[in-house]
Amino acid sequence: MGETESSEKYQFLVAEESGAGLRLDHFLTDRLEQLSRTRIQQLIKDNTVFVDGVTAKPKLKLVAGNEV
Repeated sequence: MGETESSEKYQFLVAEESGAGLRLDHFLTDRLEQLSRTRIQQLIKDNTVFVDGVTAKPKLKLVAGNEV
C-alpha cells in the first residue's frame, strides 16, 4: 500500500508499484475503506482530490510515485 499522512481535513497518499495502473477512484476506494466509491467519485468531481498538486478525473490511471 501507499504511504499515508493525515491531517485534520486532508489525507496524503503516495501510489506505490501496487497502485500503478489503477484508476484514481479505484485506488482511493482500496485505501480509504471508510468512504464509498460514490463518495470518492463525488469528492473528485468537486475538485477536492489532487494528484501531484493538480485536480484529476476519476478515470486517471496512476503511476508509481504519484502523490494523491
